[in-house]
Amino acid sequence: MSEVVTRWYPWCREELDEITATFAAYTARKRAAGVLDYDDLLLCLAALLRTPEVGDRVRERFDHVLVDEYQDTNALQADICELLVAGGARLTAVGDDAQAIYSFRAATVRNILELPDRFG
Repeated sequence: MSEVVTRWYPWCREELDEITATFAAYTARKRAAGVLDYDDLLLCLAALLRTPEVGDRVRERFDHVLVDEYQDTNALQADICELLVAGGARLTAVGDDAQAIYSFRAATVRNILELPDRFG
């Protein structure tokens, strides 16, 4: 976590110990309650799609994958889209690179700008 804070949130370096403790407590509470948060759902979905026997069964259910606000996807979400269409489904994505607002959630406008190269 130190590398992440140093690279992306240098103003938080002095609070690194408190941030680390908070994250550990949050993770422990999620596990104790048997729940997932949004990030966990994305990570678990990507892991499932990367598992051939499960991913293939999910992919065979889709002819088309539709994504709205693609300019606000992060790298993992773009990977999930790619994993979903790997079985031959077609991707339709809409978005406006001038309206990208979720960089605080690691969204990158590069995803929509590179969409034709990645999915073309």
